[in-house]
Formats: sequence, C-alpha cells, structure tokens
Amino acid sequence: MEGNEGNGVETTELSSEEDKPVNTWNKTTDPDLFYLQSSLGEHTLIDGELHYGKNCQAEIFVHMFTIPEESRGKRVGSRLLQSFVTEAKDCGATSLFGHITSEPALKVFGRNFGEENMKFFHYNQLTHKRTPLDLEYGQVMDKVEKGEKVDYGVRIDLIK
Repeated sequence: MEGNEGNGVETTELSSEEDKPVNTWNKTTDPDLFYLQSSLGEHTLIDGELHYGKNCQAEIFVHMFTIPEESRGKRVGSRLLQSFVTEAKDCGATSLFGHITSEPALKVFGRNFGEENMKFFHYNQLTHKRTPLDLEYGQVMDKVEKGEKVDYGVRIDLIK
C-alpha cells in the first residue's frame, strides 16, 4: 500500500477527485487484525476489520455502512463498497461478512456480489455467533416486502 504513515495509520488515496473513495488502514496491536475505512466525505463511509485466520485466510467484517439519504440512488454505496472490497482483496481477503439491517444495504450487496453469492445467517451481536439460514436472496426480499425487519448476517465469497 502506498500512502502516508504516521502514528500507526496508513492512508491510500485512490484519486484526487472528490467523488473517489479514500481508503484508510488502522493497525492494531493484534498482528492478525487491521481496520479499514473507505469514505466519500465525513458521513458517507464503510468501515470494518480484516482478520487473518488460522489457515492464512482473511475475512473482512463490515462494522458500519453509512450512506446519507440525499446520496442514495446515485450508486454512491456501490462505489464505496467496491473500493472497500478491492482494497481488502488486495490484502488477502477471501470473504466478506456483514450484519445488514437495511433494505438499501441488502440491495447494494445483491447488485455488487450477485444474489446467488449471498449466504444468510442469524447473527448474534453479543456472541458473534453465526447460525446459517436456509434462505436465498429472493426469499429474504419477499420477507422484507411483507414488512419483516431486515436483520441478517451475510457472507460473500470474494473468490468467485
């Protein structure tokens, strides 16, 4: 990664244009854990952690995905997510996991990774336990359209 290093933070700018995401890595004391944030301004961001597992496989976990209402429908979320995932894959991520709690986020993930590549889970935020659900994207969207709350863990295979 290219960028400025100082105080344990390395920043990689993708472009000098305002509409291009800026990726920032934060190192931790755990040698297998790194934090990544991709942003398009102060309130438009996605952040998460890249964790290297026992078999040297890495997973990027999305903590927060925030797109202001006025920026929705303009492909901002897609550009941000693509930048975030590209940066994570460049550092070895083979999968992505996120706890999705909104219909717009669910749709962005479906458009960017393919509905067939989304594996759904019940995700317990306290224990971080993931219980697989026998659901496909279309079934989840049917539930959402009937008024069910969006509250799913989603795993994406980034190798496909």
